[in-house]
This record gives sequence, C-alpha cells and structure tokens, in this order.
Amino acid sequence: MSSEYNQSLSQNVVTEPGGEQQQNNIPDLIQYLRVLKKRKVEILIIFFITMIISTIISLLLPKTYETDSVIEIGIINMDPIESPADLKLTIKGKSTLKELAILLGQPDNEDNVNALLNKFDLTINPDSRLIIIKNRGNSAESAIQLNQIISDYIINKHHKAVEKQLVLIDKEIETINNQVITTTKDIAYLETINHRLNLELENDYKQTNSRLQTQSDAQARLAETYLKLTESHQEKLESNIQTINTLEQKIVELNFQIYSIENDKFIKNADTVMSILPVLPTSPISPNIINNTIIAAILGLFLGLISIYTNDYFEKNKKYFNQPK
Repeated sequence: MSSEYNQSLSQNVVTEPGGEQQQNNIPDLIQYLRVLKKRKVEILIIFFITMIISTIISLLLPKTYETDSVIEIGIINMDPIESPADLKLTIKGKSTLKELAILLGQPDNEDNVNALLNKFDLTINPDSRLIIIKNRGNSAESAIQLNQIISDYIINKHHKAVEKQLVLIDKEIETINNQVITTTKDIAYLETINHRLNLELENDYKQTNSRLQTQSDAQARLAETYLKLTESHQEKLESNIQTINTLEQKIVELNFQIYSIENDKFIKNADTVMSILPVLPTSPISPNIINNTIIAAILGLFLGLISIYTNDYFEKNKKYFNQPK
C-alpha cells in the first residue's frame, strides 16, 4: 500500500492497555474537508451538469394541467338519485367512457377509452352527496373541457331522473284534483236532492196539517201516510247531509294532500348541481420545475461527493490496486 494510505490507517488506530489495537470510529473530518476543498471544482461541475440535464428534461416533458370541481348529487323523495359509489362505477364503465369520448370528438376505440380513463379521478365521500371530479389535460383548456363534459353528463343524466319524478308527482296531483272535482260534483248532486227533499218536506207538513184538521177517517189515513213520507224524506235528508259532511271533509283532506305534495315537490326532489365550478389552471402540475430543481440539486451534490471521495480513495491507493496479483 502507499505510505499515505498506511498513514491514514495509522491515524485511525488506537492502542488499548492490553496492547491490542482497535480502529478508531471517529472520522478524520479534517482529511475529508481537505479533499472537499481540493476537488470543489469537480463537485461544481457535476452539480451544474445535473442541474442542466434536469432542466432540459423538465422542459422536454409534456405539460399536464389539472382542474377539479365538486358536484352535489340530487335527490328524489329525500334519497340520492344515485349513490356516489354507484355513480363512480357508472362513469368509469366502458359504455360511459365511449360516450364521453364521442362528446370530446374522439373515436370510441379501446385506446381512446383507456387514455380517457387515466385523465380523470372521482373522489367520493360516503357520508355525503358530494363527489369531486379531478381532470388532467395537456393544456388548461383541455382539462376544463373534460371536466365540463363529465359534469354535464352527470347533471343531464340525473336531470332526466328528476324530470321523470316530477312528471309522476304532477300526475299524482292531477289524480287528486280529479278526485276533488268528482267529490265536489257528488256534493252538488246531493245538495240538489236535499233541496228537492226540503220542498217535499214542506209539502208533507202542509198536507199532514191540513188533513189532521178534519174529522174524516179517510183524511186521517192520508195524514198518516204523509207523516210516514215526512219521516222517510227526513231520514234521506239527514243521511245526505251526513254524506255531504263526509265528502266535504274528504275535499279538505285532498286539498291538504295536494298542498303537501306541491310544497315538498322541490324540497324532496332536486337536480344534481355543480356546487364548485372548475377553475382554469394557470400552471401545469407536471413537470414541477421547482421540485425537479431541488431534487436535481440534492442529487448533484450527492453524486459530486460520491465522485470526489471515490476518486480520492483510488488515487491514494493507486499503487496497491496496480500491484500484480
């Protein structure tokens, strides 16, 4: 070995009281600093080369822009139109991806579908009706366009479901209104009958009173007949009045039912809406030049230190490595 190498080893060896020697674990920092000072130019060269290569790679890599939006899933009768988990499965399905590709003006082939699948993510919150749509594109405009197309697809899909439910509610209200009209007609019919019964009762009272004033048996029998008619007409009148009261109460209940349905129509049923709009990204998320520069700086210093200490080691022990074996 060279004398320098032997000297270096001797500096890191201490003698124990028993005469045994052990290697000192404390590094010779002065020696390291001397090497660092001696080869600082080499470190700077490696550092700057690494930085330049990193910058060139960052500039050559395609830029990726990202934007996101938040959609609140609508409700039908207080239940979500579609759970966030189900919606995620639907949007990630191949049939939906093909439709989205067509909306983007692209062929719906396998390559485009797979590429489209990697351009967006859906983040769901199981405890809410919110779903976050995060999109990536080669430009800020393409990221916004994809986000808008996916959002519109979801909103239009759910809008049809809500419209269908609103149509059913309108039909239900129409049915109840028809019941109100029918019941009102029944009341009017019964009131007409009651009017006629009242006239007949007046006539029965007159006929009964006029016959009771005579002493003729025949007139008495006629008076008894009119009394029976009076009772019959009175029973029918009271029955009709009771029926009318029941029908009027039914109308009140039907009207209250209509009011409740109309009042809840837009409270228990709502369209899916975009609660947070996507924002046009001003800078790409990748390549991240700042992060790449920091990593390149650390890597450049690390490679520089490895290089100088490796070279220094081989230079000091050149004779040893060159000895014939």
